[in-house]
Amino acid sequence: VYPAAVNCLAPAGTRAFCLDFKRIGFYRPELGYAGFRPRERPALAPADDGLWVLDLNSGDKRMVLSYADLLEWTSDSRVGAGQAEGTYISDVAVNREGSRLALLHHTVYSRGHSHAHLITASVAGSRLFCVTKGRISGFSWTPDGKLLVWCGPSEGPEQAGSAGERLRLAMLRAALGFSGFWWARRHDIRSRICRYVGMRYRFFRDEYGELDGIVPEILSSEGSVSFSPDGQHLVMDTGPDAYDMGQLGLLRVKDRRLDTLGKYLLDDDEERGRWRGLCPHLNPRRRQVCFDSSHTGTRQVYIMDVPEELFRR
Repeated sequence: VYPAAVNCLAPAGTRAFCLDFKRIGFYRPELGYAGFRPRERPALAPADDGLWVLDLNSGDKRMVLSYADLLEWTSDSRVGAGQAEGTYISDVAVNREGSRLALLHHTVYSRGHSHAHLITASVAGSRLFCVTKGRISGFSWTPDGKLLVWCGPSEGPEQAGSAGERLRLAMLRAALGFSGFWWARRHDIRSRICRYVGMRYRFFRDEYGELDGIVPEILSSEGSVSFSPDGQHLVMDTGPDAYDMGQLGLLRVKDRRLDTLGKYLLDDDEERGRWRGLCPHLNPRRRQVCFDSSHTGTRQVYIMDVPEELFRR
């Protein structure tokens, strides 16, 4: 039994990067363990907790970056959005070479607003770089070392959390429909709000910034993506439809052909208006996909064999 909960594996399979899922479960229960929702608020930004690297052979672990270091580095302790009340890391991923990692760091403020930074660093925790900041939902390394990110324009917390911005979003919700059918149309309204605030997939280069490349129109829905090692295919999911179902698909990059692998029930947090997607990942050595789903009644992780002909078409 390993001494820490694994968030992601390095490509070589000998190291894992670990987070405190109790902290994640408090701020984002849809991202933590199913059925586990801590009641006690974690410390703001402890120096003895953060991102850890675990040696899978020896079981030894060491800290890579602490929450105290990350809050100080992002300079997000107190801004126009209010007093910082918490921090957490929601996602970690390592590039194909195993030399750089990317993490999504969030600061939570007293006025109910949160602000995210997508940060890259060496696997030892040095050479930190802010890829983008503001509204960020998910990201994936590409095989050639770029980052594909679902996000809005880069902005500071004082912009994203301003009273004026919150008022504009409230007015948009009101214009899109009265409360009687808000719940029935919540996913359609969310997608319109995403377009309103400029949320879309964008390409970034590590230690450089945003690139001018055009993201295929087929990647126009919030979700997660995972590339094959040769970059010729990616597996993707979409946010929930009116029936809380998410679509799992395999995209061939060269001609943008999308094959549907299935539709599965998603976790939907009614209280916070969030969901946990299917979070698909391609097996780099086999024609398989793993994903999360609640279609059997509880959230589980599943492995699916993908027909060989879908990769040959």
